[in-house]
Amino acid sequence: MTGCIRDAATVDVATPGTSIGMQAAFLRNDGKIVDLTGNTIIIFEGASVNDNLFVVIFSRNHIPVISGNAAAQSGDVYTYNFSTGENQARGGANGHKDLGSGVWGMFSGNSNGDFDVNDTDKDINWMSEVGTSGYLSSDVNMDGQSNNRDKNDMWVPNKGKLSQVPQ
Repeated sequence: MTGCIRDAATVDVATPGTSIGMQAAFLRNDGKIVDLTGNTIIIFEGASVNDNLFVVIFSRNHIPVISGNAAAQSGDVYTYNFSTGENQARGGANGHKDLGSGVWGMFSGNSNGDFDVNDTDKDINWMSEVGTSGYLSSDVNMDGQSNNRDKNDMWVPNKGKLSQVPQ
């Protein structure tokens, strides 16, 4: 996944032009984001915040998400937890999904990376890769295979969802 930080007065104006840092990271299966060495504190060298810090997460086969509120600052460390509630992402329930038991996460099914779960994801990517295994764009549940579970369990319920990240 890629993490991006944006410095803006409000989330609505946190466009790509307000980006002050971007880097690769891992999104663990428990929802925690760590740097490439496994550290839970991700350092953005040279980044300086003047207004508020908003966090954007881009993950393969998912719609990007941006924090609905400014990240909390304690000293030089900023923290944010998307998973704790509907309003933790811009757009609320349109920006991310209740995964059950009050835990919120990203919408999957965006296999072509256009920030929109739509027919193109199924008609082009899934149809050409179904029945195969590997690192596939249509493997939206990330189990190493493209199959009906990707389409029925991930793409179908999220069809029509659009990114709420300001562009």
